[in-house]
Amino acid sequence: MIRILIPLILLILAVVMVRRYIRNSSSAEQKKSRIITVVLIIFAVVMILLALFNRMHWIGAFLAAVAPLARIALSTLVAYWKKRQQASSQQTPPSGTLSREDALQILGLKDPCTKEEIIEAHRKLMQKLHPDRGGNDFLAAQLNQAKEFLLKDL
Repeated sequence: MIRILIPLILLILAVVMVRRYIRNSSSAEQKKSRIITVVLIIFAVVMILLALFNRMHWIGAFLAAVAPLARIALSTLVAYWKKRQQASSQQTPPSGTLSREDALQILGLKDPCTKEEIIEAHRKLMQKLHPDRGGNDFLAAQLNQAKEFLLKDL
């Protein structure tokens, strides 16, 4: 009798707590999110219990329990990709109005500089900031524009 009573009490307690958790949501969107979360947790627990009682292979239970995390990871990656695309599209290409001081500052040089110093500073910075090495097109274009401006100015 006690074997049936304790799990029944725990189940009733869990249902009451879940109802309160869902009912305390402030908006319809939050309520929907909480319901999805609860369903996914229940699904993962059932899979783990099936594996513990040898009704399902542990690899299948593990994959089923991890599947909701894959959904979250995928949506996070999609949001990151969209944010990155939006940020790169908002960067404007460098304009043609570049002063000598700005060009020197971009390359990290002082005013009396030679052609070799300009080329060497450009090469070192381009190795770090090239789009193929983790930089972006905007920074590479600024470096190129600064180099061209200073070389024309000599």
